[in-house]
Amino acid sequence: MVSGCILPGEDPEPPPGGDPLAAYVDTLKDNPTDIEAHANLLREQIKRGDVEGAQSTVAHALFHIPKDFRAHMLAAQFHRWQYDFLSAEKQLVAARELSPASVEPRLALAALYRDAMMEREELEQRRLAVELVSPEFRAELDLDYAFSLAQAGDANAASEAARRVIDAKGAGNSRFRAWILLGQIALDGSREEDAVAAALAARKEAPKERGPVRFAARLAGALQNPEPLLALFDEVLAKQEDPDSRFFALFGAWTATTRLAIILGQDADGERPHEYWTRLRDLDPGQLDAISRRYQVISLLPQRKEETQALRLMLENMQAGIPPLTNTLAELVRLWRAQDSLMLSSARPCLREIELLQPRWPSRDLFLLKANALFGARLDDACMALLAQLKEPGKEEMAELRFMRWVVQVRQGQSMRVMREIEALGENQKADNATLLILAITRFRTYRQAGAGK
Repeated sequence: MVSGCILPGEDPEPPPGGDPLAAYVDTLKDNPTDIEAHANLLREQIKRGDVEGAQSTVAHALFHIPKDFRAHMLAAQFHRWQYDFLSAEKQLVAARELSPASVEPRLALAALYRDAMMEREELEQRRLAVELVSPEFRAELDLDYAFSLAQAGDANAASEAARRVIDAKGAGNSRFRAWILLGQIALDGSREEDAVAAALAARKEAPKERGPVRFAARLAGALQNPEPLLALFDEVLAKQEDPDSRFFALFGAWTATTRLAIILGQDADGERPHEYWTRLRDLDPGQLDAISRRYQVISLLPQRKEETQALRLMLENMQAGIPPLTNTLAELVRLWRAQDSLMLSSARPCLREIELLQPRWPSRDLFLLKANALFGARLDDACMALLAQLKEPGKEEMAELRFMRWVVQVRQGQSMRVMREIEALGENQKADNATLLILAITRFRTYRQAGAGK
């Protein structure tokens, strides 16, 4: 596999002594068909922003080894860097035709189609890649296929693919990630017991990995009843020294006990939640998510005015923004559940909590969250209607909402309309990466469709 053709990965070890770029050039002078030297040189030139040099490297590879599919993959990598998706696709198709049994062109095409929001094409390439790859790598690619299916809204097919990974021999860490995906799907389907079971299975599968603990910590904010996760957090705190795992466990335990106290009408900063908070604060006193949520709780407790002021000052000094404040602790529990469900790609529980919150707390923050949830649930018409409501008369559209609107319009087949809108913007307005990406996507989809029509 050519270094850097499909995924960035880790940089290769540079040649000893001197400028690595010069060393790669010298290697190619002696051996102009060295594909790895081409790949390493291109990677270095991209890191340095050397467009002309990168273009020369690609031309050199295509001239000297035109029948090597990897040379065409390098060319595609250059074109993607330049946001020229159409040329990138042509090179990847050429690579696939030169080596139809190789999995690399399929994966690169899948990544290109993912970026271009062409889900059907992406899924087909991932399906074929799973069929082509050797057995020892099949579980990893099947897991990528499962996540893509879930992203496309096909929960049943995604679950089937995830279970294939769990049952596969030699799946390694792909197995615990498959359990996490099943947990997300279960949460989105309101099957909370299944979500908890998946979290526990992920932890059992990979007790030394941070991923299952991080998933459980966020799940603690999303469940109606997070109590079944407390034993998992306590086990991590008793057995693991890894600071990140301990942080996730403490954050999850504090979230769970705080929410349980509020639901049961007890002190939100009572003995048990306060113990977890103290340990969490001592472990990482400047963690933004923890400080923000602590501030949301404490601001609703009149006896904690001094700590509220201190936390607000910390947030202001961090220049991270002040989190939204609800009117009651019960509303805060719903807000956390909505936020954490959405963070776990489970938009439907988020929307249910928002509907219950809206009559009591009709804040702009809540409507922004709702727009994101409608977007995630692929309820595009409702999302567009809400985005129109959120646009304030006489003010420029928020960049986040504009990007969301463009993506929805692309999903609805309005690529040309979005392309024309972006092309009409001033140079400064379309200079940010998000806008350039959407422009590349819309041009690709528009010109590709026009070419197919001809």
